[in-house]
Amino acid sequence: MDKIKLDLVEVPEGTFIMGANMDTDVEAETDEEPERQIWLSTYKIQRTPVTIDLWMQFLQSTTYHWSFYKEITQTVPNELCPITYVTWFDAYEFTKWLSEATGDKYALPTEAQWEKACRGECGQLYPWGNEEPEDWYEFPPVSTTILPVGVRLDRQSPYGCLDMWQNIAEWCLDWYDEGPYDYGETYYRNDLTKTINPTGPEIGEYKVWRGGIDQYQSSGWPRCSHRAFRKPSFCNDRLGFRVVLNL
Repeated sequence: MDKIKLDLVEVPEGTFIMGANMDTDVEAETDEEPERQIWLSTYKIQRTPVTIDLWMQFLQSTTYHWSFYKEITQTVPNELCPITYVTWFDAYEFTKWLSEATGDKYALPTEAQWEKACRGECGQLYPWGNEEPEDWYEFPPVSTTILPVGVRLDRQSPYGCLDMWQNIAEWCLDWYDEGPYDYGETYYRNDLTKTINPTGPEIGEYKVWRGGIDQYQSSGWPRCSHRAFRKPSFCNDRLGFRVVLNL
């Protein structure tokens, strides 16, 4: 098997501001509240989403059945584009294969991990800061094919992640809950309450996805705390994933 190549960036342990406050953020939606402090252990996350090339390496190394070769070959320009047409189950199986092949603990990012990698520690609205993009309707137009990963270097997050908005949306590990999405151990110290390494509810009907290009241009997109969800069996041409390495 060819060597597996992953471009990972490290997100150091510590707290970050997760969620939104609808009183101060006019674009926030109810399922983003409340704004609160979350503590995460150190982890690494892919700089960009999983590419077609890496996905094909997974398929060629396993007996996993996937039915969308035709859709991919007809709709994307090259193997450096992110893989799409993957269900949550597909993405999860990829992380299992990657963990077995490398001996490391790979997984889909939790909502908290994805959001911290996107916005940094201080709760900025977008990956690049608090200034609303002027071209969010234009790059790329919804009618065009997806782009190779890492095209917009000017849109990187505080930790150096790319493609966390526009291009494709990304599956997260968590089940969706319309309430506070910070299930985890609670830590109290000096009158501050923090949740440690939240993983979402234990069961549910929908899985969360984050980022991407919103075909319906909903008011909350493309802010870092914007949330969306689908049944884990869902897939389309704008939904892929990236992985995290839990240290």
